[in-house]
Amino acid sequence: MPTSFVYIPHFSFGEESADSSLFPSDYLLYLETEVKEVRADLQACVSPQLVYACYEHPAFTDTAVYLEGQCLHVGRKLVRLLDGCQRVMPIVYTLGENVCDLYRHYQQTGEYVKGYICDILANWALDKTLAEFRRYLTQSQGFRNLSFAISPGCCGWNIADQPTLFATVDAEMIHVKLTASQVMQPFKSISGLLAAGGETVYPASECAYCGRKDCGYRKMRHV
Repeated sequence: MPTSFVYIPHFSFGEESADSSLFPSDYLLYLETEVKEVRADLQACVSPQLVYACYEHPAFTDTAVYLEGQCLHVGRKLVRLLDGCQRVMPIVYTLGENVCDLYRHYQQTGEYVKGYICDILANWALDKTLAEFRRYLTQSQGFRNLSFAISPGCCGWNIADQPTLFATVDAEMIHVKLTASQVMQPFKSISGLLAAGGETVYPASECAYCGRKDCGYRKMRHV
């Protein structure tokens, strides 16, 4: 396995994390106080980190990608997307255990609205972590033609592949572990692949490529 590296993004829960694209516009006015309080709580406890490894010239079959002997059964749809890239980077990123503790605190104290807001802002922070990492790769490392992040569960990639994916990158560097049921801990953590190089024109997001109309995640993002 290639050396794994840790990237730490730097961002704050500013005004952009409380706009009407995250919360129903009809309710945003009534949530304003709670949103400000949760933003402050999250800013004090969030610890975003991302770990990645870079595999040069991955090998492909009709349904799988090989990263130095580790076989990821991503399926035909994703092989068609990735085949021809020059690098594949397994990634795992998280907001840390303190965010989980904050969410549990809201639930235990009956502050369910704050728990709802915390969940939404934490998802925004995960997206921001990935966006900052992509910017780092393109602006500081000279990577070009980056794919969207491809996670188990996307386009038919079975989550049973999670242990193999975790064997390609050292997630313990950022204290993320995989349970026997393939759930990551802390719970606000995401795993996946990024592809780079080659001539493939990648869609803007996994939702744009997947095309599954009845997906709740797709509906949540209004894609």
